[in-house]
Amino acid sequence: MIIGGLGSFWGALLGGIALGIAQLVGQKLDSNAGSLYAHLLFVLTLVLLPRGLAGARR
Repeated sequence: MIIGGLGSFWGALLGGIALGIAQLVGQKLDSNAGSLYAHLLFVLTLVLLPRGLAGARR
């Protein structure tokens, strides 16, 4: 929900799908580092898009 933007259903859905894909790709690359890629995606999203993927625009 944080990645997608607070209060945005579609953003939360998109964020959940992105986290799932990042974790699956991470497990394919290195079986011990699957959650690392999900956490990196989380941090990068917060740094680049602090309001989330579908957060409110002003």
